[in-house]
Amino acid sequence: MPTFQVPQFIDIEDKIIGPLSLRQFIILAITGGLLFALFKIFQFWLFFIFGGIIAALGMSLAFVKINGQRFDKVALNALRYFISPRLYVWRRPEKSKQLSVAPKIEVKKKVEEQKRMTLEQLEEFAKKLDK
Repeated sequence: MPTFQVPQFIDIEDKIIGPLSLRQFIILAITGGLLFALFKIFQFWLFFIFGGIIAALGMSLAFVKINGQRFDKVALNALRYFISPRLYVWRRPEKSKQLSVAPKIEVKKKVEEQKRMTLEQLEEFAKKLDK
């Protein structure tokens, strides 16, 4: 019987560029490019404020996982939650107004047709059951 190897650690991304995956490298490269552009455009104090925010966002997108999910998925789910309406109304499904007619069941009066047992017959029957 042939054995098959089950893949392990399928939730870990492949490391392509040093200790970084391709996704992490691209995010950090874009973040670095934005920081360089901000450094050239703004004065140092504005670069320090905006650059800190962009650097923190870039590092979070690249490395942070919350409950095993990447930060970008968690952030998108949080954004969808805050944007979508949160009024949940439960309504009972409307029942059809037509009443269904139950089939008539004819009850036979077997009780009257059955023969009643005498006390002696009942005692004999009880003795048979006890044996």
